[in-house]
Amino acid sequence: MSSHRELSQGKRGRELYVDRTLQTHPARRCPAARPCEVEQILNQGKWEHPSDKMAVYTEIGPGRRWGVRVTLFGNSATVEAVDGPHCCWHRVPRRFFAQVGPPSFWERLRGITFLDKLAREVEAKRAVAREEEMSH
Repeated sequence: MSSHRELSQGKRGRELYVDRTLQTHPARRCPAARPCEVEQILNQGKWEHPSDKMAVYTEIGPGRRWGVRVTLFGNSATVEAVDGPHCCWHRVPRRFFAQVGPPSFWERLRGITFLDKLAREVEAKRAVAREEEMSH
């Protein structure tokens, strides 16, 4: 038996094996990938943790009006180009909003990870934010 599995008391007195390597500190938990990998992509803004299952990253440069907001929850994320830190959209155009889900079977076969998909969408929304900043 490996050392990272421990015997734990479950409900109704049943003994369960619990994998301790999967448990992380709740403030640093990232549902989609390891926190250090996500922080390499999203490192220019501010992180907020509204709950244990969701994290919000907002990136608006100093002196700029437009930026990017990334909301991580479960095994998916939303990436938005936003007009200010408290911007809220209703029926947002596709140009400003993208939903990033886990890679499909075919994407996994090609070696595409969730982080690859997230990085591609974040760069696309950063470009949209730069265009909008220039036009206003």
